[in-house]
Amino acid sequence: MEFSPVSGYTYGTRDVCGCMGIINSRHFSLDSIQEDELEISELRENLLRIAAHYGTEPPQINFSTLTSFFNPFVQEKLTGAILGIDILRPEFPLVKPIQYYKREIPVYDLSSVLKVTETYLKRFPVYPGCHVFEASTEYSGFLYADEKCDHDHVRIYSGIAVGIPERGCKLLMEDSGYISGEDEKTDVIQSLAQSILVCEKIENIACPVEYKEIYVLMDVSDPLKKDEENIFRYGKGFVPTWTQTQFMYVVPPKEIVPEGKNFDDLRDITFEEWLTPTG
Repeated sequence: MEFSPVSGYTYGTRDVCGCMGIINSRHFSLDSIQEDELEISELRENLLRIAAHYGTEPPQINFSTLTSFFNPFVQEKLTGAILGIDILRPEFPLVKPIQYYKREIPVYDLSSVLKVTETYLKRFPVYPGCHVFEASTEYSGFLYADEKCDHDHVRIYSGIAVGIPERGCKLLMEDSGYISGEDEKTDVIQSLAQSILVCEKIENIACPVEYKEIYVLMDVSDPLKKDEENIFRYGKGFVPTWTQTQFMYVVPPKEIVPEGKNFDDLRDITFEEWLTPTG
């Protein structure tokens, strides 16, 4: 594993086959920073969307988008690792196994990885201004600020599924959109998991691959109000909100590894153990 050139900071990488992956997901509304002195509504629509977008990602980073594959182990050595899955794992509850061609594939709720990401980035923030590759999905809408609006509430979401193969690259599948009920959230999670297996079938046309487990994360915004035309539009009384799920390709600082350990040892250290002084 290559380490960051700057002590104490996470850094972007040119080698996506030997780096660390970080999963980050959040939603943000400009309504949360409304002040009398700050006339947000005076910004034009594109500027409002960009400002809301900034609230969903680590600050002051230049991102470029990649396709959604992440490198595997090579000869049992960690050439690359996903934070919270391959290394420093928390506990992941089982959502529901999928039955697929006589295989039972476990699907895990990846929500607890967000605590790992938040804690890690507080300790080792991304170096300001550096260039980071990402796989991401995002969705934006406009929250209707008038409490008298009596139309149905909706919520926007973004999500990711991570397929872990027996061999070959890990697969990332992202989705975003909006839902109007709790049942739809379950449907989206199921759809994300199923998308890994659809891609497995497509990949097998050219090369053998079989995913042994799937991790799914879905971030959902606070309820939004839509107008009478069932759209989220720019105009008086509407405030932009954004949701984004990112998979960032980075290199960590050497300080991620506890004293007396090496990077490979992080496979056997849980997130909770890493947090302790002797982790």
